[in-house]
Amino acid sequence: MRKLIVLLMTSVLATGAVANADTVNVTADPGKLINLVGLKSVGINNAATSSRTALGESEELSPIALANKNTGAHYTIDLEVLDEQDTLKQVAVCLFDSNVLSGSDVATTCGSGFDSPDTVTNTFGAQGTGVFRPQSALQMAFLPGAEGSNNAIGDSAQGLTDHSGSPSHLIRSDIYNPASNATSLITQKDDFKSSAVGTSGDNHVWDLSFRFGLSNFAHNSSFWKVRVVATYDAGTDPDQVVELIDTETYTVGYFGTFDTVERQSQAFGNVIDGGSKEITGITTGEYYANFASDISIEASAFEDTSNTALPFGTTASPAAGEISMKCVGTTSGTEQFMADATAKKLLDSVPANSSETTASAALARKVADTHDCTVYIGDNVATGAYDNVITVAIGKEQ
Repeated sequence: MRKLIVLLMTSVLATGAVANADTVNVTADPGKLINLVGLKSVGINNAATSSRTALGESEELSPIALANKNTGAHYTIDLEVLDEQDTLKQVAVCLFDSNVLSGSDVATTCGSGFDSPDTVTNTFGAQGTGVFRPQSALQMAFLPGAEGSNNAIGDSAQGLTDHSGSPSHLIRSDIYNPASNATSLITQKDDFKSSAVGTSGDNHVWDLSFRFGLSNFAHNSSFWKVRVVATYDAGTDPDQVVELIDTETYTVGYFGTFDTVERQSQAFGNVIDGGSKEITGITTGEYYANFASDISIEASAFEDTSNTALPFGTTASPAAGEISMKCVGTTSGTEQFMADATAKKLLDSVPANSSETTASAALARKVADTHDCTVYIGDNVATGAYDNVITVAIGKEQ
């Protein structure tokens, strides 16, 4: 391992001259200590022995719904870290949204690992004003122990842990052995390994594979990056801290879903031909989303008991034999007349969970604005009962 070298140049004092010291700090080249092998996909499951493949350039990281955290998409960040002198104290990994965090905010939010790795008493990284960390950062740490053993810090299974705040992302309580793709609570440390951070001799290279799943609180963004910080014990000197930020950027995909509370069927009751009936304050639903979203409504044509469909009218004065249906957000939105099997925008740019700045607000389901619907019956519509199917959907704002 390259040591921190401090050079001090002292000028000789001559009569009538002023002497001041010049200093230079020579630090380690991160690329000679840390090799970021890459970000890989484990697959749409949590099987311990799933094979891993490099994330393609056009592939997105898929957030996991809270209820499906054990069956959603999982990923690994694979590293090689040189430890020639057996002085590595910890390795901290942070996946962060560089569109939200930049400059000193990256170091502040991601941190450099545990403040006290010997006792694991303090979590790393600061919440920051107005920044709820799970939206913009995922943090993990590894503390090496005796060779051939795993001292990764985490839950009771002694795995990795996420310090992004609550609710957090999913950090698996196992570590992969990168050589075999198998789950192992033993982290591989090769005494003799040819790699980007060691080409010959007793190199002591740690192979680390941090396994995780992103919660649905992570921002939908194309600017996520990986940051790695390795901390070495420098004896009586301050610890040597080496930082490497990946030049690659990754995309966290859009996540949006209704949860628990959804729009229910409505009964307009008896309406005479040529008449109309309005229902107000209809529950639209409660949802989770990681980006501002649009909510749409789609209606099938009204059918009688013999499954004969009536055409939709397009105005509040439908033609003879037609039924018109208009829906609009109760407090905002554009009036939409339904057309058979055609989605219409009901609510514009509803807020995302990932826009909240507190854990409680981000964790809570967002309640969509209610909406109002009116049916208009054209002349000469036969008496009888008619029904249709209404579908409400959520998607990234357009």
